[in-house]
Amino acid sequence: MKNIAVVLILMIFSTTTYAQDRIRTIRLVAEEWEEYTGKDGNGLYWDVLRAVYEPAGISIQFDIVPWKRAQEMVRKHKADAIVGEYYRKNATGYLYPDWNIDEDTIVACFKKERFPLWKGEASLSGQKVAWVRGADFNMALDISPDYVEVDTRRSGLSMQSKDRFDIFLDFEEEIRNTAQEMQFDLTPYRMEPIFKDKSYLVFTDSERGRQLRRIYNQRMDKMVESAEVQGIYKKWGWDWSPEKAGR
Repeated sequence: MKNIAVVLILMIFSTTTYAQDRIRTIRLVAEEWEEYTGKDGNGLYWDVLRAVYEPAGISIQFDIVPWKRAQEMVRKHKADAIVGEYYRKNATGYLYPDWNIDEDTIVACFKKERFPLWKGEASLSGQKVAWVRGADFNMALDISPDYVEVDTRRSGLSMQSKDRFDIFLDFEEEIRNTAQEMQFDLTPYRMEPIFKDKSYLVFTDSERGRQLRRIYNQRMDKMVESAEVQGIYKKWGWDWSPEKAGR
C-alpha cells in the first residue's frame, strides 16, 4: 500500500508540475507591416504563426510597437519573440530558430543626380548612410559606411529630402508605402538592391524561449514537409517557402 501511495503522490506531483510548466500563450512583438503584421490580427506572418502554435494549444498574443522597443522587450524578457528580426552573428539576448519566415531585399534609395554611376555596395563607401533605428544593417554590410539611425521611415525620407544624408537603406516596399502615405514624390530618387537579408521569429534567451523555439522548429519541420506553410504563403500571393538555416 505504501508503494501505491508513493506512486500516486508522484503522479499527482508530475501532473501538477506539467500543468504549471505548459505554455498556453506566446506574446509576440512586431512593427505594423501591411499584409504581414496588421494591428487587426490579419497578415501573412500572423497566419503562419497561428498555424504553428495553435495546434500545440498555444494562443497568439501580440503588441505592435516601434522596432527598437520591440527588440528591447525581447532582450529584457518582456515578450517571448520578435517577428521579422534579421540574423546577426553577434546579437545578444536572442535565440534564433532553424527556419526563417521571410527573405527581404534591402535597397539603397538615393537622389539620381548624386550617383549617376551606381556601383552597388561599393558606392556606400565615403557616403553618409541612414536606416531605421534597430535595423543594424552595418552588421550585414561588407564595408563600414558612416551611418546614422532614424526613428521612422517618415523622418528618414524627410531628412533625405533635405540632404541630411546621401543614401537611405530599407525595403523598397516600405519606402514606397511610406512615401505614398506622406505624399512624398519619389520621382527624383532611384532604388538599387544592396543585399538580401533573411528574417526570423526570434525568441528571448530564456528557458521559456527555448521551449517556444523547440515547438516552432518541430512544427515548421512538419508544415514545410506537408506543404501546409507554402499554402499559407500562396494565399498571400507568395510563391515561396521558408528555408532551414545553414549557419
